[in-house]
Amino acid sequence: MLETGLSGDHHISWAPDSRFLVFDAYYQGRPNLYTISLDGKMVRRISNDGVIDVHPSWSPDGSRIAFSSLRSGNEDIWIMPAEGGPSIQLTDDEALDYHPVWAPDGLSIAFTSDRGGNMDIWIISASGGKTKQLTFHESRDDEACWSPDGTRIAFMSDREGERNIWIVSLSDGEPIRLTEGSRNSWPSWSPDGNRIAFSSDRSKGNSDVWIKTVE
Repeated sequence: MLETGLSGDHHISWAPDSRFLVFDAYYQGRPNLYTISLDGKMVRRISNDGVIDVHPSWSPDGSRIAFSSLRSGNEDIWIMPAEGGPSIQLTDDEALDYHPVWAPDGLSIAFTSDRGGNMDIWIISASGGKTKQLTFHESRDDEACWSPDGTRIAFMSDREGERNIWIVSLSDGEPIRLTEGSRNSWPSWSPDGNRIAFSSDRSKGNSDVWIKTVE
C-alpha cells in the first residue's frame, strides 16, 4: 500500500516507465493532481490553481498529463507537463468534457462529453482542433479505454438499460456489446489486445475484477 497522506485519492494513471503514478486527491477542500513514486517516498502536487483538477491520464511518452478541470469556469480537457507547470486548454465548450485518455500513439485523446446532448465518447487531436464524435446514443457512454493498437475503444454504456462493456471500432463506428448482465464498468485492455478486464458486482453483490476474451 502507498501512503499518500492525502484524502480522497482517486483516478490513478501509471507513468509509462512504471516509476510513478498520477492521481487526484483533496487539498484544502478541492481535488488537485499529485504524483507519487512507487516506493511512496516522493509525493508531489503538480496542480495548484485553486479549482477542481481531476481525471489525470499520463501520455504514452511520459512528457504530459491530460486531465479535466473547472479552471476555465466549465469542465474541459487540459494538458500540462508531467512535472507540473503551465497548462494548455484542449477543449472549450459549454458542455461537460471529462475522463480524458491518451491514444497509444499519443496523437489523440478520447474523452466523455455531453456536447451532443447525451454522454458520448469523443476524440480530439492532442494538439487541439476539431472534435470527432465516436458514439451516438441517448444513454450514457463513458470510461473510454483504447485498445493497444489504437484501432478500437472499449467503454461502459447503459444503452440497453444495464451497465455493460461495449467496443467500438474507429473505422466503422459500430458498437458491439462485450459483456452480459449488469453493473459492469471501467474496462482495461490487456497488452496483447485479446482480453478486457473490468469491474463488476454481478457476484454476490460485491465489486470484483472480471476478464472477458475479445473476439
